[in-house]
Amino acid sequence: MIIKRIGIFLFACVLLLSCLLLSACDSENRSDTFTANGIEAYDPNVIFTTFHSDLDSTLALFPEKNTAKRGFVSYQARISSSLLDIDGYIKLICHYEEDDFKGEVKRLSELSQELTSNEESVTKTALLNETSYAYPAYVTMDNAFDKYEYALIPENDTTIIYIYLSYPDADTIRELAPYMKTDQNAYKQEAGEGFSIYHHSFDGGKSWVEADDLIGLAPELSAERSR
Repeated sequence: MIIKRIGIFLFACVLLLSCLLLSACDSENRSDTFTANGIEAYDPNVIFTTFHSDLDSTLALFPEKNTAKRGFVSYQARISSSLLDIDGYIKLICHYEEDDFKGEVKRLSELSQELTSNEESVTKTALLNETSYAYPAYVTMDNAFDKYEYALIPENDTTIIYIYLSYPDADTIRELAPYMKTDQNAYKQEAGEGFSIYHHSFDGGKSWVEADDLIGLAPELSAERSR
């Protein structure tokens, strides 16, 4: 009788484990998609609040809402979330008056993030990349865990194109081709450490420190983005 009860108990455990595994697989395959279009839908804080744990970015590259409204041309966002990560893109195009344009270029050039671990600290700043894209770009992420974040600044113009990419696939690369790297084979490289102002390793890649805003929502960011 005892052996029979043990057998029933083990069978129940195996059945429960199987159900849990099936549920996990189903959740991984199922995704929820966030989409937004138009200036009224533009709000980086909404995206950050919803996906901050998977964005690997505070979206600091993107302008606050009032600035974007003054120069708005177009905005699209499509982000799908699954059990493991997110994929998709954010694209904002603004054509500014001269003063707003100069202010935005200055802000982008000064984007930085201080990262600390114990008694060590480092300040990482946006990089100016003049070779990888069709236009000069201020880059805050480049193939950092398969994510990209940059602002393109066409020459002899006051337009700025802000881009965020997560796991860009063939469809995204084709859709955003004018704003992607000119060598699209670069996106076939394995995701790696890359470059990010939001992450740093103080021990040669064994562990990574994230920007504080990625760990918990920063009240000052939330207030600024909602203006």
